[in-house]
Amino acid sequence: MARSKVAPVKYLSVPRMELQAALLGARLMRTIIECHTLPINERYIHTDSEVVLSWIRSPSREFKQFVACRIGKILSLTEPTMWRHVPTKQNPADCLTKWGKETQLETDSQWFKGPPFLYLPPSNWPIQKILSGKKTEQNIPTTSVLHSLSPVSDTFGVIRIDGRTANAEYAEYDARYPIILPKQHHITRLLIEDYHSSLGHGNRETVVNEVRQRFHVPSLRTLVDRAARDCQRCKIAK
Repeated sequence: MARSKVAPVKYLSVPRMELQAALLGARLMRTIIECHTLPINERYIHTDSEVVLSWIRSPSREFKQFVACRIGKILSLTEPTMWRHVPTKQNPADCLTKWGKETQLETDSQWFKGPPFLYLPPSNWPIQKILSGKKTEQNIPTTSVLHSLSPVSDTFGVIRIDGRTANAEYAEYDARYPIILPKQHHITRLLIEDYHSSLGHGNRETVVNEVRQRFHVPSLRTLVDRAARDCQRCKIAK
């Protein structure tokens, strides 16, 4: 089973590969239940992907085709309440790829016995850290600029774009998943002013291209023009 489930040659973003793994987990759970002779009262599936959990638990089903197809299959095999979050450091599935060479694989290790919290009542299991909007089950309005950007939150809760740029295999992570910044926020203005200054008060397109290597800002060119107009050095130079 595991040998045939390696990352495909065609590039997929990390969240989409994690979604593929979640679908595989759902299918394995169904197979185990069908083959098991003892009754199973409680069923849980753990993942360390907060993006996948947000997709599974989302009351809205407005996903792109790739995500929508796999979420539909997952929900046909499981219930959203079966899915739980496991911190990466406590995820046995990652021990061969993320925990370094000192990982112990003895029979009393986490690889064989699972994370310690599984021996506790479910009320003591790890709780996923989620954004305030998700806590209140708020959907993104169709009129919002975020609606068409396929926003996802990374492991630090930073909102990023999971769009076509994710297919740029050799680009830096921030370029593939740029951070979304609100155009009217004070921090956004300071950031653009800093880029304008550090790039030698250059032309607009230079600043725009550099900002887009890490960030997505609506109406970016307008904000860059405004920063140039308000720049005292540029005013003196004119």
